[in-house]
Amino acid sequence: MRSGNTTTNRLVSFSTAILLAAISLVGIQYQTASAAQPKTVTFDSNGGTGTMATQTTNKPEALSLNTFTKAGYTFANWNTAANGSGTTYADGATYSFSADLTLYAQWTAIPVSHTVTFSANGGTGTMAPQSSSVSASLSLNTFTRTGYNFTGWNTAADGSGTTYADGASYSFATDLTLYAQWTALPTFSVTFDANGGVGTMSPQVGSGPANLNANAFTRAGYTFNDWNVAADGSGKAYADGANYPFNANVTLYAQWTAIPTHTVTFNANGGSGSMSNQISNVSASLTLNTFTRSGYTFTGWNTAADGSGTAYADGASYSFSADLTLYAQWGVVATHTVTFNANGGTGTMLSQSSSSSASLTVNAFTRSGYTFTGWNTAADG
Repeated sequence: MRSGNTTTNRLVSFSTAILLAAISLVGIQYQTASAAQPKTVTFDSNGGTGTMATQTTNKPEALSLNTFTKAGYTFANWNTAANGSGTTYADGATYSFSADLTLYAQWTAIPVSHTVTFSANGGTGTMAPQSSSVSASLSLNTFTRTGYNFTGWNTAADGSGTTYADGASYSFATDLTLYAQWTALPTFSVTFDANGGVGTMSPQVGSGPANLNANAFTRAGYTFNDWNVAADGSGKAYADGANYPFNANVTLYAQWTAIPTHTVTFNANGGSGSMSNQISNVSASLTLNTFTRSGYTFTGWNTAADGSGTAYADGASYSFSADLTLYAQWGVVATHTVTFNANGGTGTMLSQSSSSSASLTVNAFTRSGYTFTGWNTAADG
């Protein structure tokens, strides 16, 4: 009985040992299966230069940042295919590392900028060169050329190359010089008519808007007002120097405004005689004095009777810009005496005094045996 219990116990212990061994073996197999093998990512420059170490791990992790370079290109991302047709990974993206992988650098070409240079081709002005790396509309023309109309651009100065409209789109795939193309405008003439005035003005010829030549005509007693397409001023008016389009031939007639007349009144101021008033609206010489005054000589005119005003010489020029009264100015003439001497004759004659020219008193002396022959300032003749 005791012997049977011992055997049974031994069997139980053995079974337990086998069971524990089996459990241990299963655990080892489970641990071995659950520990994933490390995987490797290889980085390929795909035409670039530089080196990058492979990246190995057995768990998800951020990919190494790109250090490759390629002249003329920028790094875009990674791809599992060299031509970019596979799976894309951003730089530094997380990878599961569940499988080995080769990632190929993907490159984007840096755009190359090209320049268009604009030539005035006979015109004037400036335009900055236009640079771009993509298609763009050409800068609008700012050149001008007197007597010409801008018609577009051409790759040849003589227009024999490729034509581009103003503001047209250009690919900027290459550098380019564009020459402004010009078409001559028809010319027209403006003829200037003095219309009662005097002077000369040559016709003015133009093919585009320009300022009219300044008036050079004059007309006594008038001021120039403006131009008109009708002699009587009933048409279209143009100011002096106004802009004219030169799109038709035209005759422009000078238009005149009469200057108001003014009067100069002459006052004898103690003298005698008469003088008519002098009327004018332009500068003129004053009428010469015809007044007289016994014992006085005329010395000129003055705007004040007492000579305290503005003086004018006889026949001086006056503007006739205002009415005016001029007073004759007089200077006293000195009196002189002529004494008559009989010089051997007999009789008497009174002395003769005067302040102006006069006939000498007729001789009244006599001398026996002699005839009177005249007078002399010396006794011996």
